Amino acid sequence: MDIIVEKIVYAAGKDSDEKALIEVFSIEETLAEWKHVQTVETKENAVFAVDREKNLLYATSQESCRLTVFCIGSGGTLEPLQTVPLGLSGAENLHLQKDTLWAVGGACGVVAVHNLKEDGMLDGLKGCFSLDGECGPNKERQIWVAPRQVISPECSDYVWIVDSAQDNVRAYSVDYEAKPSQLFEIKLRPAACPFKMAVSQSKKMAYIITEGVSLLVVCQYDGLGELTPLQMHLLAIEDDVSVKSCAVDICLSHDGTKLYIAIAGSDRINVYDVADDGTVKFSTGFVSGGKDLISVLPADNGVYAVHSAGEILLYRDDGKTEHAAFVPNVQSAVLLVR
Repeated sequence: MDIIVEKIVYAAGKDSDEKALIEVFSIEETLAEWKHVQTVETKENAVFAVDREKNLLYATSQESCRLTVFCIGSGGTLEPLQTVPLGLSGAENLHLQKDTLWAVGGACGVVAVHNLKEDGMLDGLKGCFSLDGECGPNKERQIWVAPRQVISPECSDYVWIVDSAQDNVRAYSVDYEAKPSQLFEIKLRPAACPFKMAVSQSKKMAYIITEGVSLLVVCQYDGLGELTPLQMHLLAIEDDVSVKSCAVDICLSHDGTKLYIAIAGSDRINVYDVADDGTVKFSTGFVSGGKDLISVLPADNGVYAVHSAGEILLYRDDGKTEHAAFVPNVQSAVLLVR
């Protein structure tokens, strides 16, 4: 019996009246263009986390201090179930780990951790804490937001927090009472601020992009979350040095054999081949056909490029480019595969 795989994209956008929306699309890989499923008007629409086992979408925004939990129904449709205070403002990222939901963001470097019930509903704020330490050498550029991302391998006992202001990635224990204990910290080369990570659980590798000095840092990790750098690649940003560019997103292909990096400013996508041992080699780079590249999502036969101007394009591995969708004033997008 063939296994039917459903692929849904949730994209945050705004209409002509500046109302915040979540646009829901289904993906049929044999067709380039996404099928529009639903439009949901909500203030919590720009920062997402998805629980594909419980069919839940968690959503907040940088303007909201609230978090809304949606039930994911047939075809990816959304139905709000719960709205609660988030515990911080200016959220940059949400992450689910074991029976907790982690939120990071805010110029003060605040982390909020919520307990989750068995059904995935929030069960009260477990605690808030601020990331310790002074800002690193790039604090002038990081005045708007400090921690960028919280991420981890599935079912691990730790999370990594990517903190640009302090120029480090730290591992924190998930199981704690008062405040998570810091397990490990890695600092990269001077002026290279860690920005985002992608994780290959099968290869036990983490891939970190930095701003300031734009690097791709390839690390191996162990069971305690300790990162050991194996490779460091200077990203090929653009031919025109007058264009101010920086890496803004990173993703692995579904099969883990390719790594895609989105570079804003020059609207470029860099592609790396991933070897069996997890190390990478530059394959190709190309300029996207849209304006203001902000994100990349994996496709079965290439990569989707999300542009803030609204255009979402599919770049196939065979070199062809196709239109996938248009979301006015798109801010972010997340892919659910179930």
